[in-house]
Amino acid sequence: MIMSFKRNTCALLFGLLALSACRPINEFTVVHGGNSAILERLTRLLSVEGFKPISQFSPDPRANGCRVIDEDGAFEKQTHSHWTTRWFSVTYLVCDGHLRFDVRSAQADTSRDGYQGKLVELLRHEFEGEIAAGQLVVKTKQNVEFGP
Repeated sequence: MIMSFKRNTCALLFGLLALSACRPINEFTVVHGGNSAILERLTRLLSVEGFKPISQFSPDPRANGCRVIDEDGAFEKQTHSHWTTRWFSVTYLVCDGHLRFDVRSAQADTSRDGYQGKLVELLRHEFEGEIAAGQLVVKTKQNVEFGP
């Protein structure tokens, strides 16, 4: 019984550590419709939010069978909250022939700084017509990273 308790405790601790390393990735996929109009609106919104274009793509989109649209397809923003600095990125991709833009952050949102959630809600609001019409599909996936 003690061994079972230890095993269950270890499994619980490992699960909590893994969950603390989870970072959501929000994927907005254009199933059909005007890609250029959506990209224009998205780029304008990111600019207003203080995102700057970058030329680096991390992680490499080819690892997931995707490709970048062009050299200007990644944006990044840094926020400061209390003693925490966080990086947010939005990347334009083509995956399986569909335009997709991913919203990521360097760390999961906290109760003090819910910027990723606010950004996703802002994007949902901006594209609510396309989402309601089924032109744009939104998914949230958990990215679990192990290591330092």
